[in-house]
Amino acid sequence: MRRHTALTTNRHDRANNGTPAYPLRATSVPLASADRHHLASHADKIALVRDRVSSVVHRYYTGFYLHGIGGIGKSYTVLAELNRLRANFRLWNSQMTARGLFEALAAHPDVVHVMEDMEQVTGDRRAQGVLRSALWAQKQETDGGLPDRLITWATNRGEERVLFSGGIIMLANRPLDDLPELRAVATRIACVEYRPTEVETQAVMRSVARKGYSLGQRSLTPADCSAVTEYLIEQALALRRPLDMRLMVHAFHDRLQWEESDSSLHWRDLVAATVRGHTGVLREPVAHGGRAEQRRRDLEIAREIEAATTDRAERARSWQQRTGKSEKTLYRRLAEIRRA
Repeated sequence: MRRHTALTTNRHDRANNGTPAYPLRATSVPLASADRHHLASHADKIALVRDRVSSVVHRYYTGFYLHGIGGIGKSYTVLAELNRLRANFRLWNSQMTARGLFEALAAHPDVVHVMEDMEQVTGDRRAQGVLRSALWAQKQETDGGLPDRLITWATNRGEERVLFSGGIIMLANRPLDDLPELRAVATRIACVEYRPTEVETQAVMRSVARKGYSLGQRSLTPADCSAVTEYLIEQALALRRPLDMRLMVHAFHDRLQWEESDSSLHWRDLVAATVRGHTGVLREPVAHGGRAEQRRRDLEIAREIEAATTDRAERARSWQQRTGKSEKTLYRRLAEIRRA
């Protein structure tokens, strides 16, 4: 049976002063053997995505269509591989017209174009024609590699032509089979569905959590991130909600907001609300007086701890017991006191 490092305490445990009696954070959060196994199987799926990106960069394929549910790391994986390969690429998102697509390919005919969640393009018949022409040409005797592809744009004012030698990578939530007008494109390029299993996603989350998390000058320790991740997984499983990496980032931000005393609710309640998508029963006591009062109390506690001892470990232990917050937050509060 998988054993967890003790990172959280029972919500009903309290110190003598009525505040949550949180344990000191662990210095490391080892991965269980089951998680390592699931990470290995997930790595095989990532390897396929990377190889397909490489095939476009090195012109074995003219294009690549990657689809899967949102928030599972499609864009991150593709862009990371393009950067690793030092590829010349341009990223497009939001919206683009058929004419805009033609002009983008004409302006940059020899680079890799990454199109992220651009349903407007894939649903536009004129854009579909541009994509078909950009992604295939009859093989001719050339100096090697795939031949340039001729794309034309004709209006009553004349005709424009461009020889396109680059590649196109499309990222979407829907498979090409759901877009009948683009089925012809599917025969021209590589198509992959990226669908990690639930246990693989959990393993990836735990692995990411072990690195800690930063948001500007604010940060969470690996143990903090692991505590948040385990609670997030618990909540998602209870509600049968699929996990994704965006959900984990939101949960980290919930923890940071609580650490900074910018919330009256406990971070667990914020995370639970993030998973549910609506308000529910609170599991932790509400900070009396709201955010300003909570910050004032944290500053008072920080002053008392600083006056009581000069030992850093003792300060961290006392701060943990009285607030449940990280040592970094303690020293941010002490810095606020000095600035004031």
